Amino acid sequence: MASGAPDNNLIGAIIKGMYSGALKVVSTDADGNLIIKVKGDFGGVMTDVAVDADGNILVNLKAQDIGQIMNRPKYGAAKRVMASKAATASNTVSMFSVSGQGMIYGGYGTSLGLANQETDAYSIEVDGEELFKHSFKGMDEWKLNTLSSGALYLLENDTTNFRHCVGVMPGITFETSFEMKYTEVSGNTPTVAALINYALIA
Repeated sequence: MASGAPDNNLIGAIIKGMYSGALKVVSTDADGNLIIKVKGDFGGVMTDVAVDADGNILVNLKAQDIGQIMNRPKYGAAKRVMASKAATASNTVSMFSVSGQGMIYGGYGTSLGLANQETDAYSIEVDGEELFKHSFKGMDEWKLNTLSSGALYLLENDTTNFRHCVGVMPGITFETSFEMKYTEVSGNTPTVAALINYALIA
């Protein structure tokens, strides 16, 4: 209810709020700003809402009414895994595998032999699923030579000097593991080398 007389067109008022069935006077500070104590229901108990030194309400979002929310995980220090070996003729060799949860930053796989190895292929498996496997020749014919080509993309298919190379797409995430393999189909034993930079969630 209003009280007092107008003073420079201002009206003094007493504001009350209902609490437990009784009207209570709303508090103000020395400048007349309303003082409000905010509470929230947690497990059937009313709990004070925390504020910082400036009176800003502190909020910790633990759940949302949406199907899925993506947060950037904290990754640990960057790591590198690499291997160089002689491929097994007419067989598939595992270059390396890494267990854990994290992200691939990029990498490559090379093949250098004494004969044309363009029908050979690198492949990469993530969480037990083969994401990409294509021969150097096939990648060259279909121009799979950009980052958007797939998990692997062609960097070199030199059938004169017998040098072949693929790149590994950056940004691939893995939940349990990743593995890189080389498949030799020409009956030769070229020297193959591969490297992947990655990080595990800390």
